Amino acid sequence: METKVSARIKKILQGKVDEHNEKYGDDPKRRVTVGMLSAVFRRGVGAYNTNPSSVRPSVRASGGADRWALARVNAFLYAVRN
Repeated sequence: METKVSARIKKILQGKVDEHNEKYGDDPKRRVTVGMLSAVFRRGVGAYNTNPSSVRPSVRASGGADRWALARVNAFLYAVRN
């Protein structure tokens, strides 16, 4: 089942793309796109739903799958720039 990315999340991801590419976009290996981050986000939601026992209770209580997936997007951006 394909997870849909809401307009709110797309706007957040676009902001992350703009900020990241402004700082690191001169190097083609470090450029990111909304499509890349959307894929990472969808995988994050899938990981949250597939293995809920690995999710800390504080994340489950406030934000759930979206919060977990955005954390994975941030980790991906960290990996790309380093």
